Amino acid sequence: MLTERQKADLHVAILEYLRDEGDSLAKTAELFALETGLEAAAVPKLTGTLEKKWSAVVRLQKKLMEMEERMSVAEQELKAYRGHSHMGGTRAPAAGDDRNLPRAPAIRSFLGHRGGVTCLAMHPIFALLVSGSEDATIKTWDLESGAHELTLKGHTNGVQAVVFNRAGTLLASCSSDLSIKLWNFQSPSTAPECVRTLRGHDHTISGLAFIGPTDAQLASCSRDTTVRLWEVSTGFCQRSLVGAHTDWVRCIATSADGALLASGGSDRLVAVWALDTCAPVAVLREHSHVVEAVAFPPPGVAVKIDGNKGGSIGLGSENGEASAGLQSQGSAEEAYLVSGSRDKTIMLWNARTGQCLLRLADHENWVRSVRFHPSGQFLLSVSDDRSLRVFDIAKARCIRSLPNAHEQFVSALAQHPTLPYLATGSVNREIKLWECR
Repeated sequence: MLTERQKADLHVAILEYLRDEGDSLAKTAELFALETGLEAAAVPKLTGTLEKKWSAVVRLQKKLMEMEERMSVAEQELKAYRGHSHMGGTRAPAAGDDRNLPRAPAIRSFLGHRGGVTCLAMHPIFALLVSGSEDATIKTWDLESGAHELTLKGHTNGVQAVVFNRAGTLLASCSSDLSIKLWNFQSPSTAPECVRTLRGHDHTISGLAFIGPTDAQLASCSRDTTVRLWEVSTGFCQRSLVGAHTDWVRCIATSADGALLASGGSDRLVAVWALDTCAPVAVLREHSHVVEAVAFPPPGVAVKIDGNKGGSIGLGSENGEASAGLQSQGSAEEAYLVSGSRDKTIMLWNARTGQCLLRLADHENWVRSVRFHPSGQFLLSVSDDRSLRVFDIAKARCIRSLPNAHEQFVSALAQHPTLPYLATGSVNREIKLWECR
């Protein structure tokens, strides 16, 4: 494959490398020179030729791997664009199928935490991102400029969750220090202050959710196996929800109308509570490992489960699988809920009936966070397999995968409700911002 001139240059470079290694390879250099006929030749003195060539090969290999990764993503997008009808034919995508989805590469990285990133929250109005970390701090970031704006200090142990109320005037945070803190975000021009600290849980507090359209109540979940309801204005604990979980309650979510609350935990189940009676209405037991994340659709979002505008479609996926066919677009009464687990699956549920509508098994490691896309057409998830994935609900398959979104486990996910931004956080302390288009 090499010309005689190229072989000669390579031999000279190898001989130079062997000689530069000194006494350790002196005999090898002498034998190599003898066998290649270079011992009597006037070998020109080159500087690091072989090392430079080897470095160039490594750089080219890295570029090739990056190009192969981008090609894989492009092939997935093309496949999703073409689509397949339930009769096996091809069809053009429905309007909006490929709208406002994250694309590689990330447009910005945020660095500043001294511990792994555990949680993220987007301000509902402003271009502002809030992150919590194992370093016990909360940081705010400007999405447009990428600047680190503020560090909120008050917790004495790792921050486990951060969440805004709908107006964006109040941020709630919880921690392994057994406290919940409420931060005043009323004025974007002044530094937020902690206006109230809520105490009552007996172990790590791992999840938070504001309740209902008024956000007058806050729900929290804890390793003490309870879910608590708090009055935001006074900080009083109004109720403890017990009886469904027997182990650490790791995640919590509330429906947009404030009627339902879902909690998931280490006991591998998802409990759905009616908040008017504070009693469980369904206990979902399909997961085979710890439930890490639960989510209801955002306010005003209708879940679009049928891309064919009516009728039922058989659900199937190359890597995922569905447990049932989904009917036409659901109503609010059906209360869809999504959960992600360490069993590497994502499940879509009818929260009121407890029926598992869809099971997706594309991830190769623990699913850490999952949520509905603001369009209602997609599910977004991140995992310890380092990927960020987008699933089309109607097609029941992964339509976009960013396989190396982070260098290590991806632990957190947040998407802005109106701006084209999505953020992911990792245990390697890095936050990445992705453009959605």
